[in-house]
Amino acid sequence: MKKLQLAPAMAVLMMLGLTACPQTSVPRNFGAKPLALKTEDWQGTWQIAGENDDLRFVVKDAAAGQITVLEPDAEKKKDKDEPVEIVIRETGAKEDGARAFMIVMSEPGGDRGSLNLITVANKGTFHSWNMKHDVVEAAVKSGELKGEVKEVQDKGDQKPHNHTSLHANPANYDKLMDPKYWEWSEPGTFVRKQEK
Repeated sequence: MKKLQLAPAMAVLMMLGLTACPQTSVPRNFGAKPLALKTEDWQGTWQIAGENDDLRFVVKDAAAGQITVLEPDAEKKKDKDEPVEIVIRETGAKEDGARAFMIVMSEPGGDRGSLNLITVANKGTFHSWNMKHDVVEAAVKSGELKGEVKEVQDKGDQKPHNHTSLHANPANYDKLMDPKYWEWSEPGTFVRKQEK
């Protein structure tokens, strides 16, 4: 990690409430179907409101809703972060075309990632909400959401903790539109910078 300034890939991961070991994960195909992206709405340099780090979004596959997040000028840097892969999928919720699921893949090309709820990019802005992992875990344990909870102990951890894995099940998609599952009062706002 760089001194005082977070590397852009790390900044997006922190903004999206992620660590190397997410508490809740979903498969790549979580959501009704890929959100067909308009490249002109997503591609470019973005900043998280109130932060100084730039993130470069490159639409990798518009039809599949795939974006690669890079450091600005990554191709020119010798010491650079790994790209972060994002998959955006429709929620499938009735009468909801303004929100989508954003899956930040644990590794590029991987099959699982962490889930955020976002607004679809519009006029150079989108909002992102982190998941309330404890509420999701309780809902899986009660059977309200489809998935499983496993106790794990990662390297270096002092004690075991739980990981929740949500299934790609249409019953989950509608239920996850309930604000109780999200840090609703603390959205992250992404703003696209004007290209010079």
